[in-house]
Amino acid sequence: MLVGVLINVVAVILESDPVLQRWSGSFQALEWVFTLLFSLECLLRLLCVDNRLVQARSFFGLVDLLSIVPTFHSLLVSGAQVLLAVRALRRLRL
Repeated sequence: MLVGVLINVVAVILESDPVLQRWSGSFQALEWVFTLLFSLECLLRLLCVDNRLVQARSFFGLVDLLSIVPTFHSLLVSGAQVLLAVRALRRLRL
């Protein structure tokens, strides 16, 4: 998963370059792929532990939740893309 996080960091950096704006659709698709993979990892981690509530309330459990919620929230609320900046929390896992 570390490689996925690093690729995601590079994609976010490249997405902010004005020259590469024509590729914004590809960057958004890549963001969704990584969000879905990261969500699956979080779900599997919760399924594998004995005490799910302790895992979910731990520091890394909260970071996991805060890093994926903004992306899914952007589906439900228009203009919520501002919250995508919270995805930087995903980098804390490094």
